[in-house]
Amino acid sequence: MNEVEDVVNNFNNLAINEVAINEGVVSSTDDRDNASNCKTHTCSHEEHLTTSVKEEREAQQKSATTALIYDERMQNYWCKSSPDHVERPARIESIFKKLNVEGLASRCMLLTPRFATKEEILLKHTEKHYKTIKSVKNKTLKQLLKLEENYDSIYFHKEVTEASFLSAGCTLEIVEQVLKGNVTNGAAVVRPPGHHALSHCSMGFCHFNNVALAAMLAVIKYNLHRVLIVDWDVHYGNGIHKMFESDPRVLYFSLHRFDNQFFWPCLAEGNYDAIGTGDGTGFNIHVAWNKKGMQDVDYMCAFTHILMPVATEYDPELILVSSGFDSGHGDPLGCCKVSPTGYAHMTKKLMSLANGKVVIVLEGGYNLNTISNSMAACVKTLLGDEVPPLKSGEASVSAVNSISNTLHAIQPYWKTLSVIDERFSIANRQQEEYVYESSSDDEKSPELMYD
Repeated sequence: MNEVEDVVNNFNNLAINEVAINEGVVSSTDDRDNASNCKTHTCSHEEHLTTSVKEEREAQQKSATTALIYDERMQNYWCKSSPDHVERPARIESIFKKLNVEGLASRCMLLTPRFATKEEILLKHTEKHYKTIKSVKNKTLKQLLKLEENYDSIYFHKEVTEASFLSAGCTLEIVEQVLKGNVTNGAAVVRPPGHHALSHCSMGFCHFNNVALAAMLAVIKYNLHRVLIVDWDVHYGNGIHKMFESDPRVLYFSLHRFDNQFFWPCLAEGNYDAIGTGDGTGFNIHVAWNKKGMQDVDYMCAFTHILMPVATEYDPELILVSSGFDSGHGDPLGCCKVSPTGYAHMTKKLMSLANGKVVIVLEGGYNLNTISNSMAACVKTLLGDEVPPLKSGEASVSAVNSISNTLHAIQPYWKTLSVIDERFSIANRQQEEYVYESSSDDEKSPELMYD
C-alpha cells in the first residue's frame, strides 16, 4: 500500500460517531461496530508506515494553514430510479482522488468528519424538516419514491439521512476550525449540496443548507457581524437568499444563469432586482446572466466592478463560497465556460479579504473532470501556489448588460458605487464590447477596455 492510499484510508476512517448515535442518524449497534472497525483498520495501516514517514506527515499536518474535509460515506446514496442521475457519488470521489494525485491533500490539515447536531440543523431549518430527513433512513423504496413527489428535483435513498448530516457537519467543522484560528482557510468536499434547500424542505438535490448553517453558526456562536457568501454555482441559490434576505449580517452575492427566468429554478426572485428586504435591503446581490456561455472574463468583470468594491466596503469577517462548478467549461447542465484558472483567480481575490478566512464548500457540478480540476485549482490557490494568468478575451454584451442591471439596482446602498463607470450606463447598453487585458501581476485588478 502506498502513502497516498494510506492518507485516503486513514482520513476516511477518522469519523466521530457519538453525535450520530445520540441524534439517531445511524443505529448505535452498527455505528459502534463501524467505529471499532475504523480503529482496527487505521491501526493496520499505521503499522505499514515507518516512524519517519509518520512523523513527517504529522509535522506537515500541524503546520498546515489550509484545511480539507471529506468522508466517503457521503458516496453511499444515489438515485435508484435513475442510475445515470448527474448528482452521483463519483462527484466527490473524483475530486478527492484528484486532490491526492496532485499531492494537495497531504499538504492540508485533514479534519475529522462529523455529523451536524439537531441544534445546528435548527439554526436555519424547521423541526419538521429535520424530522423528515432523519426519517428517510427508515423508509422503504416505495415510500421514498412516493415522498419524492412532494419535492422539486429531489431523489431519496435510505443513506440520504447519514450523508445529509455528514455534509452539513463537515461544513460546520471546517468553518469552526477557521474561526478558532487553527487554520486560515479550507475546502469541504461534500454532498449532498445545499444552496437550494429551504428552511422547511429539500429542493434541487439539496437537503440541508450547508453554507447557510455555517454562516448562521458563525453569527450566533462566534458573534460575527459580517459574513460574505459568494455563490458561483450556475444556478440561483434560492435557499440561501431566502434565509438571509432581511439579515445584513450576511451579504449574499450570486452569479447565476437566469435566462429571463427560463433557467432552473425559474424563480422571479433570482433576477437582479431581488436585493433583499427590510434591514437586509442591498445585502442580496444577484448577477443574473441571461445567456449561456459566460466565461472567465465575464465573471472577472462582475468581480472587479461589483463584488470586490462592495465586499471591501462591507469588510467581511468570514467568506463562505457556495462552490458549484456547474458554471465550469464542459458541465452538461450549466453550459458556461469558466476555467479552473478562472475559479482560482476568483478564489485569490476573495483571499485578499477577511484576513484570508475563506472556506470553499462544494455545491453543484456534474462533469467529473471539470469539478476535479476546478477544485484542485482552488485548493492550490488556498495553499498559496502561484495562480496562472488568465487569457485575454472579450466580455459579452449580454454579460455587461447583466452587470449594469445589478450595479444600478444596488447603487443606492453602497457608497463605493456612488459613481458607476459610464461603460455600464443604461445609455450605453448593447453598444460596446469590452476587452479584459490579461496581466501577469496577480495583485493588479483587471480592467475592461474598449475593443
